[in-house]
Amino acid sequence: METAHAVGRKAAGREVDVPILAAPPRPTGSVRRTSSLDVVRPEGLMGATVAMAGRCRDVVTGDQTAVADDVTLDLTIAVMGGRVEAVESSRSLDLSGLVGCSAASKFRAAVSELLPEEVADRTTLHRLLDDVPGANLVSGYAYAIAGLDTRRSAATIEGRADLCAGWVSDGQMMQNARAGELGLRLGPPAPVVGLDGDPLAFHELSPLPPMSFRRHRRMDVRPIDGHVAVDGFFRDVYFGDDAPTSIHEYGFAAELDEGLVVRSIDVTPGTLPWDECPGAVVSAAWLIGEPVGAIDELVRARFKGAHTCTHLNDALRTLDDVAALLARTRDLGALKDSGVIT
Repeated sequence: METAHAVGRKAAGREVDVPILAAPPRPTGSVRRTSSLDVVRPEGLMGATVAMAGRCRDVVTGDQTAVADDVTLDLTIAVMGGRVEAVESSRSLDLSGLVGCSAASKFRAAVSELLPEEVADRTTLHRLLDDVPGANLVSGYAYAIAGLDTRRSAATIEGRADLCAGWVSDGQMMQNARAGELGLRLGPPAPVVGLDGDPLAFHELSPLPPMSFRRHRRMDVRPIDGHVAVDGFFRDVYFGDDAPTSIHEYGFAAELDEGLVVRSIDVTPGTLPWDECPGAVVSAAWLIGEPVGAIDELVRARFKGAHTCTHLNDALRTLDDVAALLARTRDLGALKDSGVIT
């Protein structure tokens, strides 16, 4: 049975479980990247496969608005073993080399080997492929929500202590796990993503059947007066029998200098499953002084432990896309000279 946890919890002086505005008005002189990965169980909860459908779109807003890129991705993944059974994209690239690969942590290494240029250029297709392991992992929460797959050995449970802010050793999730009650707490209804009167605010997102998940993102990049402003959003949504509910949600705003080095960053926790999860926002400050091109590798290597969050890490790593998005503005010639883009 699905149960929603209490709303209005406090984190860093702010109420959490208050949904973040997913698609604000597009700033003039910006490029917006939106992406989504939907995970559906076409054969039901105990079926042999999950189907994953993704879309990523870049929109440049200048003197004129233009869709710079729009790509789709479809995968079939085996539940047992977690291996890719089929994959195709609207991009005219041969992705057959990913068939048979695990959709877990080594998937990104396989993508890097097969598609090094897509990875280096931080393309829309790379953004979707990079999100496959995380979306596949989160989709497994369907078993916990249904009351299945909640028993763990004591050794396994203790091995997760301080893995992240949610699994902090003396936190609620660890206490529940030790008591054999590791059900996932759901958040409030997830707001519709979009903006009235602006079809380009976010690409179209269709309703999903029960037991499905969606991971979606937005990032706005805007050069202003010799620096670059970045505003981002991340949300995981579970589709149950009733309204879709948020599970993980963060917003972030960063300022980069002309060399694309992080000078400031602020993370806003939205809906999160456990009281301790918002403690992970302090880890974002570790990026100050780092060039965005090094963030992906840095986060994967060093962002571990009780002051971090896997889902926030995935949100922060998208800052590595900033240079590619700035290139969109240069290529289209849609923005005025900012002193940053040359």
